[in-house]
Amino acid sequence: MSERDLIERLEKLERDNRRLKGLALAPLVLATALATIYATQPVSPVIEAHMFIVVDDSGRKRMTLSENLIMLYDAQGKPRAMMSLDPWGAAIVLSDAEGKASALLNVTPEGQPSITLGDRQGFEMDLGSTKTVVPVTGAVEQTSAASIVMFRNDKEHHVIWRAP
Repeated sequence: MSERDLIERLEKLERDNRRLKGLALAPLVLATALATIYATQPVSPVIEAHMFIVVDDSGRKRMTLSENLIMLYDAQGKPRAMMSLDPWGAAIVLSDAEGKASALLNVTPEGQPSITLGDRQGFEMDLGSTKTVVPVTGAVEQTSAASIVMFRNDKEHHVIWRAP
């Protein structure tokens, strides 16, 4: 190989080397420019979605948040607490480990508030506004927010005590 061939070959290698350096540098410059642009953009304070699902480290659903319902789940995935807003009113429900509603705080669309407590045997107590049926006439009565009504655990849900 002559000295001239060697010089031409060396010049070609140097040109190729410069091109490769330029090609390697271009993505780095582009990435830096994009990072700078996005870093200077304001972060939106609002996140919009139709539903959020929160899971624990094991991947089990622990909470759901949707348009008018928030549900909290225990470690076994059973619903234990719920807050809802729908055409029938606003409610907070707390359930036992079997999923039976044990405590309910409710406000109807008309503004009638009530708290209902129930046990596993089916007995219930309503504090606040509730509807009762007069056994003799079958008429439905609405109690005031200042009332307490206790119900038997039978199918007819008979009143066993009330005040006033």
